[in-house]
Amino acid sequence: MVVDRQVGSPAGDQVASTLLARVWRIADASYLEESTIDAIDAVVLPQIERLAGYCGGYLLADRDGGAILRISFWDSLVHLRAADVLATNAIAGMMVVTSGGTVSEDICEVVLSDPPPQLGRRIRSEEG
Repeated sequence: MVVDRQVGSPAGDQVASTLLARVWRIADASYLEESTIDAIDAVVLPQIERLAGYCGGYLLADRDGGAILRISFWDSLVHLRAADVLATNAIAGMMVVTSGGTVSEDICEVVLSDPPPQLGRRIRSEEG
């Protein structure tokens, strides 16, 4: 993986440096109620969001499949790795509040960005 490189467009314009995504998936998360999401939003995520190099993220819930995904974006591998200990503690906290089982992690380079509409920080489920 190439990190922090500048990529030229066909017109020669420069685009943003490489963006990295840390993707956590907690499977067997049996407790995905709104109060759980509130706790993650209030306690767990702020710990990560204040770190250098953090560029935003998503929290996704697969309520039918019983899984939760956390995607966080980082400006460099150095900053992503500097957040390893805190990120590991945060994901452990998410496992506790969701009663989650197995965890997987991937580090990916973002190669295409098609942002969703701006919906605000918190999106309530139709059920909640």
